[in-house]
Amino acid sequence: MFEKIRKKIEHSKVYKTNNGYKYFVYPYKGLEPVDPKEINYLAKIVASRIDKDVDLLFTFEIDGIFITSAISLLTGKPLVAARKFHYNLKNPIKLIQQSGYYKRNLFFSLEGYNIKKVAIIDCIHSTGGSIKAALKLFDEIGADVRGIYVVVNKINYNDHDFLKRVKNKFFAIYDVEIIDNNLKVYKSKYFRNKKPHHS
Repeated sequence: MFEKIRKKIEHSKVYKTNNGYKYFVYPYKGLEPVDPKEINYLAKIVASRIDKDVDLLFTFEIDGIFITSAISLLTGKPLVAARKFHYNLKNPIKLIQQSGYYKRNLFFSLEGYNIKKVAIIDCIHSTGGSIKAALKLFDEIGADVRGIYVVVNKINYNDHDFLKRVKNKFFAIYDVEIIDNNLKVYKSKYFRNKKPHHS
């Protein structure tokens, strides 16, 4: 299954934005039928590395919701997905998401929940903008991020200083490199057989 998914990612189409940023269409966005066995396989890998004392699984709309939902079912942990509309939530928390090609406000609420330990989950890590914003926000509200878990680490745009700072908490299944208009996909150097250590 690992190799099947690796090849599926590797055959994804590459695009370039007006500012020159290159991205690919992640095959588990839900734009095309998604094989539940593949999502479950990825979810099991991540779920096995999440601390049992984590209070919350946190992700971003929309791509991260699919795998985080599967991980939530496997671990029994509640999840929250930051969304682009506040839906008149009681005491909404605003997160400013900055990616390689857009910036937007996202909202969620923890009203009524005593959240102390969080696992951040996303499908793709690239510049780290989204995860940096989430780390800052959880630090401000006094919650400890116990781990950062992604399916794909797109290495072309990595902030290496940031990854050095969070390397004990960072886990990825695949590293992806964009070479011209093609993808090279391999097992991530951040793939660990054990749970990340906490610094």
